Amino acid sequence: MEQIYSCKDNFMRHYPFLAVATMAEARLEKGRRKYGDDAYWYRDILTEIQEELLDIMNYAYLQWLKVQRLKEQLEEYDDWMKMGGTD
Repeated sequence: MEQIYSCKDNFMRHYPFLAVATMAEARLEKGRRKYGDDAYWYRDILTEIQEELLDIMNYAYLQWLKVQRLKEQLEEYDDWMKMGGTD
C-alpha cells in the first residue's frame, strides 16, 4: 500500500534545511510556553547559534581529517604498487 504524504511532508523532503528551521521554531515555541515571552534574549539565541556552528565545524573537520588520511593511505598504496609491490 502506498503511503500518502501531505504537501508539507513532500516539501520538507525536498528542502531539508527548512525542516531544521521548523524544528528550531518548535523548540523556541516550547521554551516560550514554558518560560514566557521574555525568556529568550537575542544574545542567548546568538550564543546558541554560535555553539551549534562550533559543533558543525568540529564535525566537518573530523570528516575532512578522515578523507585526508584515506587520501594519504591511497597515495602510499599507489607508490608501493608502482615500486612492484604485490597484494
